[in-house]
Amino acid sequence: MKRLILLACLIVTGCSRSREPVVLRHKPSPLVQAVQKQDLYEVRHLLASHVEANEHVSPYDSALATAIRMKQYDIVEELIKGGADPRTLLDGDGPLETAAANEDLRMIKLLLSQKADPNRSGSGTPAIVRAAEQGSREILDELLRAGADVNDQDPEGKTALIEASQKGNLEMARYLISKGADPNLASQRGPALLVAEHEWEHKNPDLIAYLKTVAKEVHEPFVGGFDQEAFFKSHRNRRPTRQ
Repeated sequence: MKRLILLACLIVTGCSRSREPVVLRHKPSPLVQAVQKQDLYEVRHLLASHVEANEHVSPYDSALATAIRMKQYDIVEELIKGGADPRTLLDGDGPLETAAANEDLRMIKLLLSQKADPNRSGSGTPAIVRAAEQGSREILDELLRAGADVNDQDPEGKTALIEASQKGNLEMARYLISKGADPNLASQRGPALLVAEHEWEHKNPDLIAYLKTVAKEVHEPFVGGFDQEAFFKSHRNRRPTRQ
């Protein structure tokens, strides 16, 4: 009987432990709570009390990331002034990637003015690919002026040009190629031309015709695609850690 009780206890506690990583059990810190309440005065008070400005709620979130998502510009400035690093990497999107996903040009400008690095990202999608995903020419302009790599790739090999091709966006594809985008770089789905040809929702014949003039001929089935393991070896900070 004792063995059965012990076994039951082990099963219950073992399951609960495996499903609850320690970092995800933490409640939001007072600083994060102040950000969530959009309380600039309390944020200033806490930072003056020397709380840790870079404290993470989890591997995927921080006070700065929360303020960026909520478009709290004054709070973002205060956090950075208090020591929050705009180059901090999370296991998901970093600060610039979050702002680009929100199509938040003002936040992009603010973060870049505070030395955010347009070529550093978390394990997710680079800011320049996020900007192409949202179709934001203005954000692309800002990132490229700040030195973003126009050929940066996400963990699946997708570039800004491949994203624009998937969306059927001829104007953006032309713009990116004028800025040095390589039409022959391949994602797991292939290079931009192949992605554009296989796209059904946003298929654009004019885009396909244009890409054929600037890209190498693509033979199917596509061979020699994106090498994800090689990518992670050269971008170790981007290997996804979330299970």
